[in-house]
Amino acid sequence: MILALNDLWDLALKDEEIFEIGKKLGADVPFFFLKKSARAQGIGEILSEFKINLDMKILLVNDGTAISSNFVYKRLKDYGTVETEKIIKGLEDSDKSIVKDFKNVMEDVVYENFPHLLDIKNRLENFGASKALLSGSGASIFAVFFDEDQINKAYQSIKDDYKFVERVSLIDD
Repeated sequence: MILALNDLWDLALKDEEIFEIGKKLGADVPFFFLKKSARAQGIGEILSEFKINLDMKILLVNDGTAISSNFVYKRLKDYGTVETEKIIKGLEDSDKSIVKDFKNVMEDVVYENFPHLLDIKNRLENFGASKALLSGSGASIFAVFFDEDQINKAYQSIKDDYKFVERVSLIDD
């Protein structure tokens, strides 16, 4: 909306100004203005671009479950560690094996309280996904495939079972 108003009203706002407005709306908002792969730090306002050089095929599934981020964060006891630099390097270097290092520290809390979502994750991995993960604090789950036949089979098998099932593209595509 902010980008559209900037164009519509010919405001000629600089990226930095748009990001500042976005920060006031929410922690993740500046990320979506970038329209590129990026690492977000701080509260989401510190962005470092990088290029994904892997041909990942992504299946996104949501069964309609509503999960409050606040609910998840209040119950999160261990933020764990994610080897972000290693993952970024692997994505830039076309290393398919790096997908095994993808992690979402919120999964334990979500799956403990919404076990049916774990069933979706397991189902996607049983179709051959290299990795299936909760997106953010939920309740969408995304699965990474490298094989076209596997993602097509997964899609065809589950497309009518959940509220939302779509193949999606990475923003660098």
